[in-house]
Amino acid sequence: MEEALETERLRLTPLTEADLDDLVELDLEPEVRRFIDPQGIILPVDRTELRTYEWERHVSPGGFYAARERVGNAFVGFFQLEAAPDREGEVELGYRLRRHAWGLGYATEGARALVAHAFEVLGYRRIYAHSLNDNTASIRVMEKVGLVPAGPWSYRGIPGVEYAVERDGPGRDAA
Repeated sequence: MEEALETERLRLTPLTEADLDDLVELDLEPEVRRFIDPQGIILPVDRTELRTYEWERHVSPGGFYAARERVGNAFVGFFQLEAAPDREGEVELGYRLRRHAWGLGYATEGARALVAHAFEVLGYRRIYAHSLNDNTASIRVMEKVGLVPAGPWSYRGIPGVEYAVERDGPGRDAA
């Protein structure tokens, strides 16, 4: 079982079935959806189908963490450290936050904790993350936690960028 992580303001726990309703509400927020499903073809809008999608994509595979405020336990979103089978020794960092949690520093705080966890506890050699080019807030979070541009990336033909950091590489001091 993956362990829980705590930051100054957040508690990150492995996603479970108990988090499904919160995940559905997160993915139904239009402003959140525009960055994860810009063409409107990935995420179902039916709550039952979205619940099944969330189970198959985020809960059952592991590597995904519910983010809750330490004070009050409010769900603010989720974070991921997802190993890719075709990228040995590497893990993908990701995050998705409820709209009300944007601009509060939670993405940086949680991402910073996961970067440290990935290197220091899990032993990954490289962490990477992706963003669409117009998601400047997400790109700024990647930069704040020490990731640097690693090349172009695209999501269903929409231009984006990959950022990355090596365990002992440039930018590691930021994490």
